[in-house]
Amino acid sequence: MASFRSNDELFHAVGALLARLEVSGHRQAAAKLREGFGCLNGLTDGWALFLESIESVQSTESKRFDRDDQNALETIRAAVHNARVPEMTGVLLVQGARGRTLRRALAAGPDGARGRTARPG
Repeated sequence: MASFRSNDELFHAVGALLARLEVSGHRQAAAKLREGFGCLNGLTDGWALFLESIESVQSTESKRFDRDDQNALETIRAAVHNARVPEMTGVLLVQGARGRTLRRALAAGPDGARGRTARPG
């Protein structure tokens, strides 16, 4: 599976996939991905929301995509997953002990403020 050398390369691949999906009639899938992509804000929660939109499209609509678009979506999913994992790990360990859901843990730091990362200990 190919990977991306930079976020710009990833973002270009996302734009190209969105354009192909629109042209091939998969407008609902493209809209869902575009909405998730719009959540990217440099914080962990933005990456997690984009990943959520990708996984939703994969589970519901990607079966109708051509093979190249399925592969492109999976390559993007893997890159997005890897982009958000390092920052998220401490948050999940700390927040998980407090009984919050994954989405809530990603959106809030240990003191409940958005955008702050948790520090174990």
